[in-house]
Amino acid sequence: FGEFVSLSHTGRFMAVGAPNEQTNTSSGIVAVYEWAAVEASSAYTLRGPVLSGATLKKELGGANGFGTAVRLSANGKVLAVGAYNAELDEAGWADEQGAVAVFEWSERDREYVPRCAPLISPHKQDRFGNKMSMSNDGDILVVSAESRLEVYVYEWDAPATTYRLLPGGR
Repeated sequence: FGEFVSLSHTGRFMAVGAPNEQTNTSSGIVAVYEWAAVEASSAYTLRGPVLSGATLKKELGGANGFGTAVRLSANGKVLAVGAYNAELDEAGWADEQGAVAVFEWSERDREYVPRCAPLISPHKQDRFGNKMSMSNDGDILVVSAESRLEVYVYEWDAPATTYRLLPGGR
């Protein structure tokens, strides 16, 4: 646990990715913690439920390697999670295609909820989502495709509630 980590700008929030942690339906989990200063002691406490590769089960048929890369926006409200070994169903691509799931903190639900549909590599065996970076506000997302040695640059399109690939962003 803790193979990949990301901190918000102030360090108040910490995302921890464990891509090899096994769950009932898939491998990989991500937990987000919040620094809680209490009179007697201070510690990071879990913020919302733990996310797992099962989060992508509906869209991708599983997400092995979920948590391979994790990125938090500066304020900790946007969380991007790479799943380099995501597998689509029998009508889709082969394994190791890769995907990135982006979540947003919901104050009402007190958990991270999907911000949009997962970003999926356009190529087989791309290992998309193995590494990534995010702007401070979470509106720009850069994702590598390890097998093809390509980088994809996405920009948040709020009215369409999706990230769109920028022209020349590959």
